[in-house]
Amino acid sequence: PTRRSSDLQTLWASKTSDYQNHQVVDLDESAMVLTLNTDQVNVIEWINAGSVLAVGTAGGEFIISASSEVDPLVPGNVRAVRHSTYGSREKVAPLRVDQSLLFTQRSGKKLREMIYDDALNSYVAHDLTVLSDHITNATIKRIVFQQEPNRLIWALLADGTLSCLTYERAQQVSAWHRHVVGGDDSFVESIAS
Repeated sequence: PTRRSSDLQTLWASKTSDYQNHQVVDLDESAMVLTLNTDQVNVIEWINAGSVLAVGTAGGEFIISASSEVDPLVPGNVRAVRHSTYGSREKVAPLRVDQSLLFTQRSGKKLREMIYDDALNSYVAHDLTVLSDHITNATIKRIVFQQEPNRLIWALLADGTLSCLTYERAQQVSAWHRHVVGGDDSFVESIAS
């Protein structure tokens, strides 16, 4: 079959407790097919599960949930709401750190923190590079979270350099720093934690 452009922003979920079964039937445990309705086609770049299902596309960030917090997510009870329009970087997986979801903005130069804001009754995506926007000039290629001994978000940049964010949300601490590795011909190929 040919692939339609709408397939690029469609989520397919299998039947409950039957991973290989994607048959859609008229029951709550049915498989689901959900196309994000937007004013333009936005490729899904990542999906991340927490208390809700967060989806990052090229043109915005969505929250997929049931109509209320106590209801299960079933085919007849699905809401897909766009909460921001920053867009997400392709091939850069987000990080879930406690109740925050960190993702790289489409340009690759900003790291954003998606959290629920009670006052706004919505998810917001704060710019974590706002005070150090020069630190990611080479664009972010990969991010990883180091929990111990200090809470650090490591960022591998496209030029092979390392930047790092000391990140302790509960204490309102976030500070960027660079890490020089080796001599003039040295660069970092990959990072993991």
